[in-house]
Amino acid sequence: EYLDAMHALWTQPAPISFSGPRVQFSGVDANPRPLQHGGPQIVVGGHAAPAFRRAVARGHQWYGFYRSPEQVGQDIAALSTAAGQVERPAHLGRLGITVTPSGPLTAEMVDAYAAVGVDRIVTMPGGKSLQATIDRMTTEAALV
Repeated sequence: EYLDAMHALWTQPAPISFSGPRVQFSGVDANPRPLQHGGPQIVVGGHAAPAFRRAVARGHQWYGFYRSPEQVGQDIAALSTAAGQVERPAHLGRLGITVTPSGPLTAEMVDAYAAVGVDRIVTMPGGKSLQATIDRMTTEAALV
Protein backbone atom coordinates (compact mmCIF):
# COMPACT_ATOMS: atom_id res chain seq x y z
CA GLU A 1 0.00 0.00 0.00
CA TYR A 2 2.84 2.42 0.78
CA LEU A 3 4.30 1.75 -2.67
CA ASP A 4 0.90 2.45 -4.22
CA ALA A 5 0.70 5.73 -2.29
CA MET A 6 4.16 6.75 -3.47
CA HIS A 7 3.25 5.86 -7.05
CA ALA A 8 0.17 8.08 -6.78
CA LEU A 9 2.37 10.96 -5.58
CA TRP A 10 4.73 10.43 -8.50
CA THR A 11 2.16 10.08 -11.27
CA GLN A 12 -1.19 11.72 -10.50
CA PRO A 13 -1.87 15.37 -11.29
CA ALA A 14 -2.29 17.66 -8.28
CA PRO A 15 -4.24 17.75 -6.11
CA ILE A 16 -3.44 14.13 -5.30
CA SER A 17 -5.69 11.86 -3.26
CA PHE A 18 -5.10 8.34 -2.02
CA SER A 19 -7.13 6.15 0.29
CA GLY A 20 -6.11 2.77 1.60
CA PRO A 21 -6.44 0.85 4.87
CA ARG A 22 -3.25 2.40 6.31
CA VAL A 23 -2.56 5.46 4.17
CA GLN A 24 -4.98 8.27 3.38
CA PHE A 25 -4.34 11.75 2.05
CA SER A 26 -6.07 14.26 -0.19
CA GLY A 27 -5.37 17.63 -1.73
CA VAL A 28 -1.59 17.25 -1.68
CA ASP A 29 1.18 17.69 -4.20
CA ALA A 30 4.69 16.26 -4.18
CA ASN A 31 7.61 18.02 -5.79
CA PRO A 32 10.02 17.58 -7.37
CA ARG A 33 8.52 14.78 -9.42
CA PRO A 34 10.64 11.92 -10.75
CA LEU A 35 11.88 12.41 -14.30
CA GLN A 36 11.18 8.77 -15.19
CA HIS A 37 7.71 8.19 -16.59
CA GLY A 38 5.77 6.27 -13.92
CA GLY A 39 8.35 7.06 -11.26
CA PRO A 40 11.60 5.32 -10.36
CA GLN A 41 11.95 1.58 -10.46
CA ILE A 42 10.98 -0.21 -7.26
CA VAL A 43 13.66 -2.59 -5.99
CA VAL A 44 12.53 -5.14 -3.41
CA GLY A 45 14.97 -7.15 -1.31
CA GLY A 46 14.57 -9.93 1.19
CA HIS A 47 14.78 -13.70 1.39
CA ALA A 48 11.47 -14.67 2.97
CA ALA A 49 8.27 -15.72 1.20
CA PRO A 50 6.49 -12.37 1.83
CA ALA A 51 9.44 -10.48 0.31
CA PHE A 52 9.43 -12.72 -2.76
CA ARG A 53 5.68 -12.18 -3.22
CA ARG A 54 6.13 -8.41 -2.79
CA ALA A 55 8.92 -8.38 -5.38
CA VAL A 56 6.75 -10.22 -7.89
CA ALA A 57 3.64 -8.12 -7.26
CA ARG A 58 5.22 -4.67 -6.85
CA GLY A 59 8.87 -4.61 -7.89
CA HIS A 60 10.80 -3.95 -11.04
CA GLN A 61 13.84 -5.65 -9.50
CA TRP A 62 14.61 -8.14 -6.77
CA TYR A 63 17.85 -7.46 -4.87
CA GLY A 64 19.88 -10.08 -3.06
CA PHE A 65 22.50 -8.68 -0.70
CA TYR A 66 25.56 -10.78 0.13
CA ARG A 67 24.12 -13.81 -1.64
CA SER A 68 26.20 -16.56 -3.24
CA PRO A 69 25.28 -17.85 -6.70
CA GLU A 70 23.87 -20.99 -5.05
CA GLN A 71 21.69 -18.93 -2.70
CA VAL A 72 20.51 -16.74 -5.58
CA GLY A 73 19.54 -19.87 -7.51
CA GLN A 74 17.35 -20.87 -4.55
CA ASP A 75 15.98 -17.31 -4.32
CA ILE A 76 15.06 -17.33 -8.01
CA ALA A 77 13.25 -20.64 -7.52
CA ALA A 78 11.36 -19.05 -4.59
CA LEU A 79 10.51 -16.04 -6.78
CA SER A 80 9.13 -18.45 -9.37
CA THR A 81 6.97 -20.06 -6.68
CA ALA A 82 5.79 -16.60 -5.59
CA ALA A 83 4.89 -15.80 -9.20
CA GLY A 84 2.40 -18.66 -9.03
CA GLN A 85 0.82 -17.16 -5.91
CA VAL A 86 0.44 -13.47 -6.78
CA GLU A 87 -0.38 -11.51 -9.90
CA ARG A 88 2.37 -9.52 -11.60
CA PRO A 89 1.09 -6.36 -13.29
CA ALA A 90 2.06 -6.29 -16.97
CA HIS A 91 3.40 -2.73 -16.73
CA LEU A 92 6.21 -3.95 -14.46
CA GLY A 93 7.66 -6.16 -17.19
CA ARG A 94 10.08 -8.95 -16.40
CA LEU A 95 11.41 -9.02 -12.83
CA GLY A 96 15.10 -8.13 -12.91
CA ILE A 97 17.57 -9.84 -10.60
CA THR A 98 20.34 -7.81 -8.95
CA VAL A 99 22.85 -9.10 -6.40
CA THR A 100 25.76 -7.97 -4.30
CA PRO A 101 28.31 -10.74 -3.73
CA SER A 102 29.66 -11.34 -0.24
CA GLY A 103 33.27 -10.79 -1.24
CA PRO A 104 35.52 -9.68 -4.07
CA LEU A 105 34.18 -10.54 -7.50
CA THR A 106 35.91 -13.11 -9.70
CA ALA A 107 35.33 -14.13 -13.31
CA GLU A 108 34.03 -17.49 -12.07
CA MET A 109 31.48 -15.75 -9.84
CA VAL A 110 30.28 -13.58 -12.74
CA ASP A 111 29.74 -16.74 -14.80
CA ALA A 112 27.99 -18.52 -11.91
CA TYR A 113 25.65 -15.56 -11.29
CA ALA A 114 24.84 -15.35 -15.00
CA ALA A 115 24.13 -19.09 -15.10
CA VAL A 116 21.46 -18.79 -12.38
CA GLY A 117 19.79 -15.77 -14.02
CA VAL A 118 21.34 -12.65 -12.47
CA ASP A 119 20.95 -9.51 -14.59
CA ARG A 120 23.06 -7.07 -12.59
CA ILE A 121 25.88 -7.29 -10.06
CA VAL A 122 26.51 -4.46 -7.60
CA THR A 123 29.84 -4.78 -5.84
CA MET A 124 30.84 -3.23 -2.55
CA PRO A 125 33.85 -0.96 -2.71
CA GLY A 126 36.31 -2.35 -0.25
CA GLY A 127 39.89 -1.75 0.64
CA LYS A 128 42.06 -0.60 3.48
CA SER A 129 43.04 2.54 1.59
CA LEU A 130 41.69 4.71 -1.17
CA GLN A 131 44.15 3.19 -3.63
CA ALA A 132 43.21 -0.36 -2.59
CA THR A 133 39.54 0.51 -3.13
CA ILE A 134 40.27 2.00 -6.56
CA ASP A 135 42.34 -1.06 -7.50
CA ARG A 136 39.58 -3.47 -6.44
CA MET A 137 36.89 -1.51 -8.26
CA THR A 138 39.04 -1.33 -11.41
CA THR A 139 39.64 -5.08 -11.32
CA GLU A 140 35.95 -5.87 -10.75
CA ALA A 141 34.78 -3.43 -13.44
CA ALA A 142 36.87 -5.32 -15.98
CA LEU A 143 34.94 -8.52 -15.14
CA VAL A 144 31.47 -7.27 -16.00
